[in-house]
Amino acid sequence: MKKSLTIVLILFCLLSCSQQENNKSQAKQAPDFYVILQSGKYGYMDKNGTVVISAQFDGAGFFSEDYAPVNIGGKKNKYNRIDGGKWGFIDKTGKYIINPQYDDVHRFNDGIAAVSLGGKWGF
Repeated sequence: MKKSLTIVLILFCLLSCSQQENNKSQAKQAPDFYVILQSGKYGYMDKNGTVVISAQFDGAGFFSEDYAPVNIGGKKNKYNRIDGGKWGFIDKTGKYIINPQYDDVHRFNDGIAAVSLGGKWGF
């Protein structure tokens, strides 16, 4: 019992230290674009405060792997989340790389993104 507890604690410490290093390296990287809200619509500005993608979306997420999730036709609920509408993805020029067609999406990770349509999830 004592040996397995020691192994678990060592693994926990290793994972914790690794996560702290990841957080430090991520903290050093400022995002290229920030989500903005203007007149009830979402868009993006750069580090200098210049609007680079006009506020035209009903919902927007952060860029990940050069793509950001955006919503058309959705409305904010009481929890400040977007209900309804359709989600798609844009690139850093504001061009759709995947047209809004999904009920829900997650950010890109390792070149794929989870998407939901009709209550079913896929990648």
